Amino acid sequence: LLLFFLTFILAEDFLSGNPTWLIINAGYTSTSLHLFRWRLADSNHVAYRTLPNETISPAYPPLHRHHTSGQINNTIQPLLRFAMAHISDPQIQARTPLYLHATSGMRLISLLEQNRILRVITHALRKSSFNFQSAEIISPQAEVVMDWLTINFLLGNIIRPTQPRPTVGVLAMGSWSSMVAFVPLDSPRLDKVELHLSSTKYQLFAHAYEHHGLLGAWEWLLAASIQRAGHPPSISIPCLPRGVQCYHHYHKVGVQVQGSGSAGDCLSLIAATLFTSDGPCLVEPCSFGGVYQPPIHEHFVVFSQSYRFPEEMENVPLDVEGISLAAKKWFRQTRHTLNHTNVTCTALTPHPTLLQGFLIGLVEVTLRNFGVRRTVTLASKVVTGYNTTLKLGWPLGAVLYQAIGRPHLSPP
Repeated sequence: LLLFFLTFILAEDFLSGNPTWLIINAGYTSTSLHLFRWRLADSNHVAYRTLPNETISPAYPPLHRHHTSGQINNTIQPLLRFAMAHISDPQIQARTPLYLHATSGMRLISLLEQNRILRVITHALRKSSFNFQSAEIISPQAEVVMDWLTINFLLGNIIRPTQPRPTVGVLAMGSWSSMVAFVPLDSPRLDKVELHLSSTKYQLFAHAYEHHGLLGAWEWLLAASIQRAGHPPSISIPCLPRGVQCYHHYHKVGVQVQGSGSAGDCLSLIAATLFTSDGPCLVEPCSFGGVYQPPIHEHFVVFSQSYRFPEEMENVPLDVEGISLAAKKWFRQTRHTLNHTNVTCTALTPHPTLLQGFLIGLVEVTLRNFGVRRTVTLASKVVTGYNTTLKLGWPLGAVLYQAIGRPHLSPP
């Protein structure tokens, strides 16, 4: 086991820097550009303690699915034109830092393909009029730390207050991983991230659980269900709405996947398939699968940048039992609201609407296995009441990471 301490140092004077920042988010489902603007306190200082404005470009195809340089440039160039349209002054363009961060989609392809795509991207961005810094694939751990920075910054727990306030933990549901970051009572023994924000030091536990994001978990559950049934021509899955039929090629054999729409059976299937206790606990305490995780005592915010939580989760007490009730309500209502006779799908990647019940169930079982017993908050409620253009997600955290932090890896 390797233990790395990822350390961020925040300067005492964090009001100097650039008022505008550009982050290209190369995600699994799309690629977009995020423009952040902070107000100037004076000609030389940026009010990083205040909330910035955020402008987001239209979404373009994900970069990891591009096979030619022309396709990559057909995504990158419109993003640069969008940025130039919103930052017209050449002098400001030259001072505006530009980063590209790629996430789960790029992490899934081969190293050869990663390097090929990044070379084309780097060449295009270096030729731009902006202050290009880097194009890189960020780790799931770095991604959830940026989520943690975003959420706690918006809540006024870090950076913005003059005195430190209690922080909240973050459960981020991605496409292929579920990721968790929180401050435990004691210093983590593994997956430790140290954040030095002004005079306050935070010791986070940050971990990514591969194949526990929405699509990764769904793919795993689907394959396991087919294997358990002995590779039949058709199977019934309780995590799809009743009446939905999907077609899936599994090991070159066609399988008809039919939804039975049962919340209780769906939760049980998720728990039995994805959250087994198999595997030795080499470093205690462990959550599931022998993975080390310190006890949770913080309030938690549940967040997904790629997927919208259904309305059933908005109007119930969000403890584990409340989320279970939301799952039951969703499956019950979809029997009446979806015209199942006209719904067809590919089982491996059904429309996100069809997976909302599965998403609710996945959040419930994940929180239960993480040991979160307190009421949690949906991230969408974090910005409620703010007069802000900000969109929740790691891009804001990425700016804070770069603008305020000086990250470096130190040995154990």
